[in-house]
Amino acid sequence: VVEVWTPERTDSHQGIISAVFISEEFAETDPARGFVNGLTLQITRQNGAGFQAAGSQSGHVMPWGAGHHAWFRRHFGHGFNVLVCTDDLPLASNRVTLSATATDSDGLPAPHVVYKLAPNDRRLIDFGIDRVLDLARALNATDAHVNRFLNAEGEYNPPAWHLLGTARLGDDPETSVVTPWQQAWDVPNLFVMDGSVLPTGGAVNPTSTIGAMTLRAATHLRDHFAEARAGALLA
Repeated sequence: VVEVWTPERTDSHQGIISAVFISEEFAETDPARGFVNGLTLQITRQNGAGFQAAGSQSGHVMPWGAGHHAWFRRHFGHGFNVLVCTDDLPLASNRVTLSATATDSDGLPAPHVVYKLAPNDRRLIDFGIDRVLDLARALNATDAHVNRFLNAEGEYNPPAWHLLGTARLGDDPETSVVTPWQQAWDVPNLFVMDGSVLPTGGAVNPTSTIGAMTLRAATHLRDHFAEARAGALLA
């Protein structure tokens, strides 16, 4: 996320927050950039005064004490956020396994989530951030703050906005969790109707795609309900 502030008032704390504008200029693969896949730039409004003071989405916390009011007058209602939404590589190494050490309240192995950015993904993100900073310079922005979502160890640790890829669909039970109809290979009466079946987000907000996939699978289940109740994998 890049937060940009301009001399002009934008009153960005008013109105719909998400996806006010979206740019697909860089959505396709261009090998000349040094990476595959693409990204979209999603411009959003900023939040109200309290959320803005606490750092908003960029993590840029307003100063308290001396200078607080001057900073607030200069920044509040003068900016916008840009979300760099990239299409990660669908790496098999990013997965959910059972922990060898941690257990849940029933004594069963707890989930162990592994998610790391590939070098290609890092270059993709850096390219998107650079384009937003180009935009900020073109607007004569007074300030811009980049949040790379790094933890104390410098590892990528983004917010859990849309969880994807933990129960991927496919046509082979050796490499996927559910069938193309989102039916679990190993538990035929289980259908997974959420974003976990998608290997990646495709450089866009996945909510509409999740809804479309769910409607598709639910319609097929309705039309073949007797087969599903008998424990068959739906074709």
